[in-house]
Amino acid sequence: MESSEGRFPPVPLTAAPLPLSFRLTNRNNILFIGASTVQSAQIARTFLASGAVLTVVSPAGSTVCEELTVRAKRGELGLLERAVRDADYHLKDLCVVAEGSRQEAARIVEECRNRRIWVSVAFAPEMGDFEVRGGSSDKHSVDDVSVPPSIATLPHHQQKEEDYPPSPPRTPSPSNNPKSRPFPTLPTSSSSAVAALSPPPIPSNPTPRRGALYLVGAGPGSPDLLTLRAFHHLSTADLIISDRLVSPSLLALLPTPIRFARKVCGRAREAQDEIYAWILEALQSGQKVVRLKGGDPFVFGRGGEEVVEFRKLGYEAVVVPGISSSLTAPLSAGIPVTHRGVADQVVIATGRREDGSAPTYPRYHSKRTAVFLMAMGCVDRLVATLVDELGYPASLPAAVVEKATCADQRVVVGTVGDIAKRVSEEGITSHATLVVGNVVGALGEPVHQDHQHIDHPINEAGAFKVDSLWMDIMHRIVNARPL
Repeated sequence: MESSEGRFPPVPLTAAPLPLSFRLTNRNNILFIGASTVQSAQIARTFLASGAVLTVVSPAGSTVCEELTVRAKRGELGLLERAVRDADYHLKDLCVVAEGSRQEAARIVEECRNRRIWVSVAFAPEMGDFEVRGGSSDKHSVDDVSVPPSIATLPHHQQKEEDYPPSPPRTPSPSNNPKSRPFPTLPTSSSSAVAALSPPPIPSNPTPRRGALYLVGAGPGSPDLLTLRAFHHLSTADLIISDRLVSPSLLALLPTPIRFARKVCGRAREAQDEIYAWILEALQSGQKVVRLKGGDPFVFGRGGEEVVEFRKLGYEAVVVPGISSSLTAPLSAGIPVTHRGVADQVVIATGRREDGSAPTYPRYHSKRTAVFLMAMGCVDRLVATLVDELGYPASLPAAVVEKATCADQRVVVGTVGDIAKRVSEEGITSHATLVVGNVVGALGEPVHQDHQHIDHPINEAGAFKVDSLWMDIMHRIVNARPL
C-alpha cells in the first residue's frame, strides 16, 4: 500500500498568479494613476462598476480623457491634475498605475509595498501584485490567455457626456451600509491563472444620495491630538470646510479638498452665512461634508448654532468632539488648571462677543483658575476690567500660551497687571490662550518662549512627526471597528 508520503508529494512552485475572485466590500478605496488614454478610462470604469471609490491622479500638463472628465464632474470619482503626493496614498486599499514610465511605476510600486497597499501596473503586469481584466459575460468576454496576461480591454465608443450612464456619487467614500453599494460576487476568468473583475451594469436612474454633515473638532493643534473618529471622517469626506485656527500641520495630512472660512473682524456674520451656503450646496449634491473647527466644536466654536441652523434645513449634524485648547494649552505649558491646595475650580470664558464687545467676565476667587479664549484682540480691556471691576489682584500670576501643542509654541508669563504689555512686546495677536490664577507656576516656572518646546518633558507632542507608518497605523485602527 502506498505510503502517505508518496500520496502527497511536495507541491511544485510555479510562481503562477493565484486565481481570485475579489469583492471590494471592505477594500474599495483605490488610488488610480493616469487619466489620458482610452484604456485608463476602461479600467477605471471596471472599478467604478464594482463599487470602488476612485481617486484619479493625472500629472499636470497631461490631457485628461473625455470620459474621466465627465465622470469627475458628476462626482463618480475624484480627479487631481497634479503629480502623486504622499497624502494620496493615505487610507488607500489598492493602487492601479494605468499610465507612465516603468521607472515611475517602479517607484510607485515600491511606495505601495512599503505601505502594504496592493498595486497593479496596467502596462507591465509582472511588476504588480494583481491585474485587472474585463468581465466574462456577453460581448465583454475574454479569451484564455497565457501568464502573465495583459489587461483585457473593453469595447469603447466615441461618446458624448449624455452617453455615459450616471452612477451614485463615490468621492471619496459611500455609506458604510453594504446595501447602499453594488458589491456583486465577481466570477473568476476562464483562465485558471488570472483574477477577473466582472462589473455589473451601472443603473441608468440611480437614487440620489443624501448628503451628510459632520461637525468635527480638530483639537488644539498637534496632529497626534486629533481623535481617531475625527481622523476617520476627515479622511473619508468629499469636502472639508475649515476654520482658520486649525493647525496647518494637521491640514497638510488631508487629501480631501478644503475650503476656508473667511472670517475677519467685523464680518463674522457674513462669513458664517457664506459657510452655510457652501455646506448646503454640497449636502444637496449628496456629498459628505466635514465642518472642521479648532479645539472642540461646542467650546466657543459656534457648534451649537450650526447644529440648530442645519436642523432647520432638514439635516442633522453628527458632532465629533475635539480636545479643547482651554485645557490643553495650560497643560502644554506645564500649568495644571486644578491643583490641590491651589485651585479647586476652573472657569472658561471668551474674551469678546461676536460684535467685539465685552461679555460678563468671572469675578475673582482665590482658588479659581480663569481661562480666556479669543482674548488677544482685547487683552488690554480684559485685564483692566479684571483689576478695576472684578477684584483680581494686579500681582496675580498670568500666562499666555500661543500655538499650544505645536512645535512653534510660545509661552509668555507675567501678572494680571503686566501681561498685556508682555503680549504686545512679543507680538502675540491670535492662536493664544490666557490663563489667570495661582496655578501659573504651581509646578515650577512654566515654559518660556526662549525654551525649545520639544525639549520640555510635558510637551513631547511638539516633536511629533507624521510619517507613512503613523498614517498606516491610523488607517488600520479606524478600520478595525465602526466609528
